[in-house]
Amino acid sequence: MNINNTIALLKSYSGPFELTLHAGADEALIKKVEHTYGITLPEDFKIFYRFSNGFEIDEDMLNMIPLEEMVSNKDSDKRISVAEYMIYCDVWELEVNPANP
Repeated sequence: MNINNTIALLKSYSGPFELTLHAGADEALIKKVEHTYGITLPEDFKIFYRFSNGFEIDEDMLNMIPLEEMVSNKDSDKRISVAEYMIYCDVWELEVNPANP
């Protein structure tokens, strides 16, 4: 499955739980994340966030974290939290490799 298939599934979601897709991020916000972390984000990541600046689903409180929150949550080890479950009980991160930005 590629990012376009994922976006198509999100657009057509009609499951039993409420899905809230946030409005897409603009290029300035994407660049702000890249500047904050000193990286170039993967293209599929940028495509997704142009489509939706994160989302929330009621089932078990799963969230894709909005870019603004990624900036405000920056810590010193350069890992970027991109999704969280049960109000930050479990967090998915994008690990940044300075040798391969």
